Amino acid sequence: MRPLLRARSSRAFLVALGLLLIGSIGLWYWAGSKYVHPTDSYYWTQEPSAGDIDIRSPTGRAILGWDSRPDWGSPNYRTARDKQQQRCVQPGSPATPVGAVWRGARLCNAANLNTEQFQIARSYFKTRVDEGYAGMYAKMARDLTWYILGALALWFSLLLAWRIYLWVAAARSKLDEQSGTQE
Repeated sequence: MRPLLRARSSRAFLVALGLLLIGSIGLWYWAGSKYVHPTDSYYWTQEPSAGDIDIRSPTGRAILGWDSRPDWGSPNYRTARDKQQQRCVQPGSPATPVGAVWRGARLCNAANLNTEQFQIARSYFKTRVDEGYAGMYAKMARDLTWYILGALALWFSLLLAWRIYLWVAAARSKLDEQSGTQE
């Protein structure tokens, strides 16, 4: 038996493995799910008494609201942008946004919380943004893993089919030898 990497079929299967893995990564990139990036949302504060129950919030109330940032091409872009700007400016000074920015996401202090309440909302906002990043990266890793496992399953199927073909071909040649010696 020839050494493993000197056989033409072995090299072909290693090349096929590399191509399938690269192809699965490319397919994941182009055809995979679109992920919601945390910076595609914006957040605003709410009065602690006005919010619904939020068990993840440090106060137990929904002190933050969030919405998707309006896309430029969407039909209701102007209304959504105006709504965001109305939430994100301090009364009496229409051009000055208030709040905080964390990892590219914006928090607007629409409820005009005092410093102590805003610090609580700000820390909760940071936690929510961090959870958004962690969730996005976890979904990306999960999806990529499934694409790579699919490529490996296809490669193992091809390898198994090739080994079965070689086994059948060897058995057939052995039968041909036996029938040739009996005649």
